[in-house]
Amino acid sequence: MLCGFPEKNLGILRAGKVDKQFRESPTRVAPQGGSGYRAASTKRPETLHVSTPMSINQELQDWTAFYAAVAGVAGVLVGLLFVALALSPAIMKDTSPPGLRIWCGETFHSLVAMLSFALLFLIPEPSGPGIGIPIVAISLLGLRQILVDIRSLRTDPDPRWSSRFAGLKQFSYMIAAEVGATVIGISLILGQGELIDWMVAPIFLLLINAAINCWDILKEIGNLPSS
Repeated sequence: MLCGFPEKNLGILRAGKVDKQFRESPTRVAPQGGSGYRAASTKRPETLHVSTPMSINQELQDWTAFYAAVAGVAGVLVGLLFVALALSPAIMKDTSPPGLRIWCGETFHSLVAMLSFALLFLIPEPSGPGIGIPIVAISLLGLRQILVDIRSLRTDPDPRWSSRFAGLKQFSYMIAAEVGATVIGISLILGQGELIDWMVAPIFLLLINAAINCWDILKEIGNLPSS
């Protein structure tokens, strides 16, 4: 007997205290070699959300309508250019001065490049190399043609075309667009689609260049002396 309590009642109190401890902390486990208790963690392991890179096809899903519109605009501008040339087809002769002829040719190449880029991005289930290689090929061929045309412009009797930097000034939009498209095409070949959204920059440069040229060519042909 302890302090007036029978040993039987004291044992019941001790048992009730231990039972209460287990009810309050049901996840406690006894460590090996010790008489105490260690609280086990009841938290669930946090789920790690790892972001996976988007595929080329997923990157282009939101751009489908844009490139479809670009293809339509390119077709309209090609028609406008042909209408302008139909007013004076003699300017496309090999014996005519190269200035206006090369200007028309480069405008046509600009529209063809823009249309080709738009159609490449409309291909279903595209792969990086599948559209990157054609983009690089089209851009490099365009840059090569620009260099050839700049040399030919120096033979034009009109100083507007034969001056030293006339060709670079006239085709600056196209040069910037072709260089930018080449960089983006190389990134696609390497499987990196981060720059694919920047393809709108070459597209808009080609579009602005073609639209301005078509209008200026139409005015230039209108100012030619009638034969």
